[in-house]
Amino acid sequence: MLVRAHHAMASETILLCTDLDGTVLGDTEGEDLFKAWADAARAKMRIAYVTGRNWASVCGLIDERRVPVPDYAVCDLGTHIVDLADPGNQLGRRYESLADPAWPAETIRQAGAHEQTWLQGPEGQGRFKSSFFWNGQERSLNWFRERLSGIPDWRLIVTSGTYLDVVPVCFGKDNSVRFLAESLGLPLSRVVVAGDSENDADMLAVGARAILPSNARPAALEAAAGREYYLSPLPQGRGLVDGLRHFGVP
Repeated sequence: MLVRAHHAMASETILLCTDLDGTVLGDTEGEDLFKAWADAARAKMRIAYVTGRNWASVCGLIDERRVPVPDYAVCDLGTHIVDLADPGNQLGRRYESLADPAWPAETIRQAGAHEQTWLQGPEGQGRFKSSFFWNGQERSLNWFRERLSGIPDWRLIVTSGTYLDVVPVCFGKDNSVRFLAESLGLPLSRVVVAGDSENDADMLAVGARAILPSNARPAALEAAAGREYYLSPLPQGRGLVDGLRHFGVP
């Protein structure tokens, strides 16, 4: 496990919770710009990647030096937290304990699997995540919901007309951000979130300052509406750094 040493929390510390694909990743110029920003901002920041990727995939990005080593990784759409400063990952264990250990992931996979909503591979599944591909038709999405209607404790995350992810009600990107902020003793006024797609919408609506790159999808923009947000004219990592500068972070 990768390990990062946390510096002592300062009263002005800010927590950045950012999506990866389409928000940090997408072009090498933006990725390099974000790495340079992170190096300069470390003393006053905590960085959390809040992503649909699994932990092995995040580790691969770090090993390839496409992204800087974060303080935290929130993987599998807010169902798994890794504290890189703690080999025992007590924070992640405490977060995991919020869910029913008998959460019916396999039952959901069996009920949801169909030729119109078919299972993703093993890399897309998790103890608290059941994931499917989708043909993008509203009728098949409604039928999917109906087949799961008798199963307790789930929420559905729909992305790009292609992906369906089912997770416990207590999890998700939004709840992981709230959990991290509370665990660090930070009010949402000291949190900045960033994302571009439908599965970032709940996170963008938690009430923290929000950054959206120019490539943000309409659902992400709708989620941020009415809150303190910045829509950058720049895409991906360049847009993220532009937004951080707009908010004067750090």
